[in-house]
Amino acid sequence: MLLELGISDFALIDNLRLNLEKGLNVLTGETGAGKSIIIDAVNMVLGERADTEIVRTGAEKAVVEALFKYDEIDGLDGILNRLGIEPERDKTLVLGREIKSGRSISRINGRPVPLSCIRELSRRMIDIHGQHQHQSLLDVQNHIDILDQFGGKGVLKQRERVASLYGRLLDLKKELELIRVSEMERERSIDLYSYQIEEIEKAGLKEGEDEELIRQRDVLANAERIFQSMAQSYQLLYGGEDGSCAGMVDGLGQVSQLLAPFTELDKEIDGFHSAVESSCILLRETARDIRNYLDGLEFDPKRLNDIQERLDLINGLKRKYGNTIEEIMEYCRLKTAELAKLKNNQREQDSLGKEIAWIEKELERECGVLTGLRKEAADYLAKNVTSEIAKLGMTNGSFKVCLNPTNGFTAKGGDSVEFMFSANLGEPLKHLSRIASGGEMSRIMLAIKTCLADTDSIPTLIFDEIDAGISGRTAQVVAQQLASVSKRRQVVCVTHLPQIAAMADNHYLISKEEKDGHTYTRLKALDRQDRVRELARLLGGTKVTNLTMEHSEEMLKMAENLKNSAL
Repeated sequence: MLLELGISDFALIDNLRLNLEKGLNVLTGETGAGKSIIIDAVNMVLGERADTEIVRTGAEKAVVEALFKYDEIDGLDGILNRLGIEPERDKTLVLGREIKSGRSISRINGRPVPLSCIRELSRRMIDIHGQHQHQSLLDVQNHIDILDQFGGKGVLKQRERVASLYGRLLDLKKELELIRVSEMERERSIDLYSYQIEEIEKAGLKEGEDEELIRQRDVLANAERIFQSMAQSYQLLYGGEDGSCAGMVDGLGQVSQLLAPFTELDKEIDGFHSAVESSCILLRETARDIRNYLDGLEFDPKRLNDIQERLDLINGLKRKYGNTIEEIMEYCRLKTAELAKLKNNQREQDSLGKEIAWIEKELERECGVLTGLRKEAADYLAKNVTSEIAKLGMTNGSFKVCLNPTNGFTAKGGDSVEFMFSANLGEPLKHLSRIASGGEMSRIMLAIKTCLADTDSIPTLIFDEIDAGISGRTAQVVAQQLASVSKRRQVVCVTHLPQIAAMADNHYLISKEEKDGHTYTRLKALDRQDRVRELARLLGGTKVTNLTMEHSEEMLKMAENLKNSAL
């Protein structure tokens, strides 16, 4: 629902704020007062092209902002999230448009966005009908949605089944396209992967092998220096074999012998003796290990060469397939799986082809069911709309819903839908987009909205020029239909007819004011007495008499009684 409209420096409007309510909101005023300017401003904030000429003379920029409440519109939060805009908790939304120096800036909740985003959101929240182009009825692409809404749950449920099958079909075709490579490319990949797998498997790699080989290589390469160091270490521990010098172990043994006689006399000496004995045992074991290491140590040039060749092989594989042995083995596993998939490629293609054929057959069948339901709904909608437009003053008008098969299927089925209309007896049916009269278009939409009252999801409707060329009884019927639709939708209507104005739940007067050599558009929300006076003006023109005042009072009471009835 449109809660508030703010307009600044737009044409004749310097600063105007319109607070709208539920029900039927009517705007009246003298010709040229600026009623159409307000509708122009709404169109601009909803995404229509704007010209810098609309900026009020002397002003820097024109700004229009519209505040909406969208708690009854499904899917709008999802669109906002997709656009990167966090929805407000109170389900309000501000659309803004600024025209300045030949450029336009659009905003959603204060955030600059492309104009296409504004259009995507606005078409779900508001529909304008009349001389302007923001009309869902003029877009043939919308006709199928209008028909399906009229068809009700049965049609919509069948359409969901079709959309689900169509989505599955697209997924399967995409999957098939991904695996359907040329035979030459497939064979080339098989040869490459087979070679790579064989090369890696032939190497017989083991995790951590390269680190162990590097250690062995370094030991062999330094075998002579290691031998000398280890031999000297053993000599220092055990002394010379010819007894020319004493080793650390012998020295510690002598210390142990010196301390032994006194261990029972003093606990502290006993501690010294125990430490020396432990050290002596540890050094004997270390010396034995060094001796064993020396006995096993030998310089083997062939072994060193074998290790280096093995490391060269591993490093070569690393340059091709990964930085570590683990990465090389993982690469081998992945390519083994891909090779198996390539070898089974034809089998997968055949399987997907069969599933696609089955889905296409099911889709064709379900689309046929949907077409049948649509034909029933189309006949019923055409009959109802034709009946409604006759009530609205187009007694010889004819409305038809044309269903034609499409070339292939879509998520909406296999039909194209277009509304056709003839205003006069004997005239051929024409596309709605070729109807010149804004008043006729508005009344057709009013008729359709009346038929869709329980299923249409757009919460706000704006009618401009709906009273063009009508009067008397037809004007009264149009007024009652507007009031009826407004029980389920918010309706905003610009009118010159007192019959429509009398049915308003909220009435606003648009007027002009001249000040300091400039003309301004002003807006006023009317109370009941103001409404009686405005109805009198609409009835009697510039001169308001007691008779017209009495007549307008009577008209207002009659309208109130009608609204309080079933209508």
